[in-house]
Amino acid sequence: MRITAVILVILISVAVIPLNSLGYAKLNMKVEVPAIVGNGEKFKCKIIFPKGYDMYYYNLVIFGYNLTNGGPTNTINGSSNSTNTFVVNITAPEYAPQTIGIYIEGKAKLGDKWAVSQKTVYIKVVKSLKFTVTVKCMENFDASNITMYFYIDGKYIGNTTVNGLKGGENATATFVWVPKDIDEGWHTLTAKIMGEGVVFSDNGNKTLSMEFYYGEYKPINWGPIIFATSAFISFLLIFLTIKEIGRRRKPKWTK
Repeated sequence: MRITAVILVILISVAVIPLNSLGYAKLNMKVEVPAIVGNGEKFKCKIIFPKGYDMYYYNLVIFGYNLTNGGPTNTINGSSNSTNTFVVNITAPEYAPQTIGIYIEGKAKLGDKWAVSQKTVYIKVVKSLKFTVTVKCMENFDASNITMYFYIDGKYIGNTTVNGLKGGENATATFVWVPKDIDEGWHTLTAKIMGEGVVFSDNGNKTLSMEFYYGEYKPINWGPIIFATSAFISFLLIFLTIKEIGRRRKPKWTK
């Protein structure tokens, strides 16, 4: 996959010859993509040409460090004589974090005249957070459309729904969230159930909170503490030994 990414970059580098220098007019093409996506997330790349041309064409290719399970990995192209807007469905790769690039070459024709544009946009791929909770429906009670709302440090981030439960049944729900504005460190996730007759299985309540660490966990550096403790113990043993030797050498007086 790394070799494929390198080959794509080389091909793009070779292909990116300023087409304007070949006599084509400049085309004001716009490309809209999200700035941040989660690994494995599906998103859209929107290509917008200016109106007023007879025909539109585009070529698109994705490149990155590791595109495993992402795509499309082949070159995508399209054309139309009726619309100036194209939408390409893209899946972010599983490998994260990384930054992927999308190279788009667009052409538009009016009569026998051509206009061209080349753009490269970059998207940050982050690791999505998956929160799984289990809910329980109380006995002698049937529930439907059970909605759970999720908050991080008190800020609402989204919700998920369980279609229905019969009395005594359990159900597991997973909420996937793409972290876009969260600092590295410890955070509090709170989940709340809206509706009657349903509680979280873990605590029997309608509200559930848990702590989680976002980012690369850095363990406590016990080295200095261990060395300091060892030095103190060594000093204490030496002190007690010297004291004991001094006590044994103390002269005994006789009458």
